[in-house]
Amino acid sequence: MDELLSEILKIDEDAEQKLKFATQECIKIKENVEKEKEKIKSNIKAKAEEKLKKVEAVEEEEFLKEVANLEQKKELAIKSLNEIYSKNQNAWVDGIVFNVLGR
Repeated sequence: MDELLSEILKIDEDAEQKLKFATQECIKIKENVEKEKEKIKSNIKAKAEEKLKKVEAVEEEEFLKEVANLEQKKELAIKSLNEIYSKNQNAWVDGIVFNVLGR
């Protein structure tokens, strides 16, 4: 009987040690999972920031091209208006004077 009780106690002690080991392993695994999760989040964030910088650079380049295009159109419009004014200035002045003074 003592032998049976001794064996049961040994089995219980072994089971307790295995449970303690399994609990420690579970804690280690959870810690490793959290570390890996943070590493993945960090990598995703870094990649997203890199892509965002590339998109911003492309958008800024397109914006600058559009500004240059609009500036060119503005200059052409000003040149065209100046040419029209130069051609018609005397006639317009004469017309205004005639309409105002009647001469």
